[in-house]
Amino acid sequence: MFRENVDSGVKVPANIWNKVGGRLTYLATAYTNVPIYLVNPDTMDKIKPPETGYDPECVKRSMEKIRGSEDYRRRYAETIEKAWEILSECKGITYSMVGVYTEDAHKIREHTGENEPRAIFICPERIYNSNHSKPDIVFQFVVIHELAHAYQGMCKDYSKEWGKVIEESLANAVAYSHFEKKEKNAILEHISQQPCEYKGYTFWNPDSEPRSLLHLLDFWRESLPFHSTSFRYYEIFFREFFYTYIGRAIIERCGWPDIKPLVYEFSHYIGDKNLEHFYKLLAMEILRAGTA
Repeated sequence: MFRENVDSGVKVPANIWNKVGGRLTYLATAYTNVPIYLVNPDTMDKIKPPETGYDPECVKRSMEKIRGSEDYRRRYAETIEKAWEILSECKGITYSMVGVYTEDAHKIREHTGENEPRAIFICPERIYNSNHSKPDIVFQFVVIHELAHAYQGMCKDYSKEWGKVIEESLANAVAYSHFEKKEKNAILEHISQQPCEYKGYTFWNPDSEPRSLLHLLDFWRESLPFHSTSFRYYEIFFREFFYTYIGRAIIERCGWPDIKPLVYEFSHYIGDKNLEHFYKLLAMEILRAGTA
């Protein structure tokens, strides 16, 4: 699929596309099939207006307050909504898009003249500037981040706050895992300028081999496995996801001595398909990781 400069005033190095392609494994299909357009800041803001993200300092204070609540420790399911309301007050950082993946065919046609069902837009002006010491590396990181979204396709839960936290942190982790250690300082420099939901990528152990995150992308691609009727799928999820990530978060970060009651509660949620409490706990732990 093609890459086209729509109206960006920045000349991106021609060989950068080969560099991106050379890093990819399971994202290669998305790279082949999804067109990428380069646009200037004004056009990017029309495609995706600036958004408001989570302030890490506010999240840190709020998580300490939530963690100190005895009700939260004893009656998790009854208080998770209240805890999430406290965190929602931390949305205080306004930021502009550097890249975006969209399946809005009308918007794609409006800004490119092409009839494509999905596309990635990148704003080079927001990368090739004084905020980035190695913009070529950051550009590749942003492209791979958007390819992670494209691999999944638009998740219906992205429009919910907890859905966005999960997906953006996971996309950052996937992109980060595609770079060598010597390149990662430039990426960390970029991530340091992002809101807490992006900084929470550390929750997913991104220093591991890229394919280790593939099964997590696949779970999220299916809106996590709970829409499947396969009990085996649930079993794999608990072994590969719950105990690896949520179990670790509860034991290591919260210090709760007994995880069994919480596992029982989540088992109940899976049984009746009422899963927002689970998703919200996951998003809270990701935000907590973003304050480190």
